[in-house]
Amino acid sequence: RYSGSGVRPVEATRVPVVVTLAELLTGVNRTLTLARRQKCETCAGTGAAESESRETCGLCEGTGAAAHVSAGLNWRNSRRFFRQAVTTRCGACGGTGYNRGAACGACDGAGYVDVRREVRVEIP
Repeated sequence: RYSGSGVRPVEATRVPVVVTLAELLTGVNRTLTLARRQKCETCAGTGAAESESRETCGLCEGTGAAAHVSAGLNWRNSRRFFRQAVTTRCGACGGTGYNRGAACGACDGAGYVDVRREVRVEIP
């Protein structure tokens, strides 16, 4: 469970491997293909084609959060008004604080790419 501070724990990767009883008793080597997400090297994870072209978001002014204010009458006493402010992630920039401009061609604007890697595993 993530407590909100420090580094997030990484879960172990589990890959089902089918082996025969004879292979299990004598041991076998298998090559597994693992896929994981990695920060895009072309855009450095920003998702923008040119990192210098990023502009500060006009809606949240670079904070990444937008405040929504609502007002109404108190249901118990109709003479009392109330205001309620709720802060949420900015919908225009997705909470980054920047408008990305043109999307990166390598990651299609996601900021990450799927990388496949082959790992040789010895099953004792």
